[in-house]
Amino acid sequence: MAGRQGCPKKNTGGAPFAMSSYLICKEDLIFLISMPERRLYFRCPESYLFEESLSSDRYFEYIIGDKDEVLDYLKNHMVKKPSVSKRDCGNGTKHSLLTVETMREILLSLNKACVLYTGAGISRAAGIFTQEEFISFMYLDRLPEFYDLLIKCPNILFSRYQMFASMLSGMRPTRAHNSIKMLCEHSGAKLVSENLDRLHEKTGIIPHNPFSEKELYHWSPERVILLGVGAPQCVNLLYSWVSHGARCDILNIADPQIPYFDYQLCLADVQDFFCEMAL
Repeated sequence: MAGRQGCPKKNTGGAPFAMSSYLICKEDLIFLISMPERRLYFRCPESYLFEESLSSDRYFEYIIGDKDEVLDYLKNHMVKKPSVSKRDCGNGTKHSLLTVETMREILLSLNKACVLYTGAGISRAAGIFTQEEFISFMYLDRLPEFYDLLIKCPNILFSRYQMFASMLSGMRPTRAHNSIKMLCEHSGAKLVSENLDRLHEKTGIIPHNPFSEKELYHWSPERVILLGVGAPQCVNLLYSWVSHGARCDILNIADPQIPYFDYQLCLADVQDFFCEMAL
């Protein structure tokens, strides 16, 4: 949006009202536009998510242009939470279970309208740290100790990070990485990955980055398959796709229990799955 500056600024004191301001109510969305400061204050209600934040109980502030520009921007960036219809598994999560055979059939029937979305689970077999392991390795789960090292012995932290970076450079793709490349090449399906280990790139395929490519929010895939994603970092992107009609299937060793999400789940180890699939 023209004139927008940076990320949302949280305003914990509620939406401020100016003398020359007016409210816009559209369905259950409530916006306050303050004309003197040319700022927009709006509340994201419980039935919606704003694509750049999971917070739904705060007001966000944006520099604005005219009213029509504001409404067009919000229309394109407000994501209605997907409706759910299957068995409730707690915390708003609903899913049905898939067999390994059914998941294989789904992957073999991929087409250009499908997206494969990978997470840390496909790289663990290569020796890559999980997020929790990296946090512990860098003392980030022990903040007093981390700050003490940062002040007194920063070289320890630097050497650990160098060790991690060196380890990444020497890692090789797993069977799952190679199989995913073959699936994408044969089907034309798109690949999106939260992983920054570059193991996909070492197979010869460049995945889309959900952290930096905002145009992914404008995709409308028919089907999304999450592979080795235990705790998706870009969950609002997934909400956006599902809210626009995408079906979602998950292959993972454990149920990620994504809140307000409707999906089919295959409980299996990703590496074992692709070894047995033998593409």
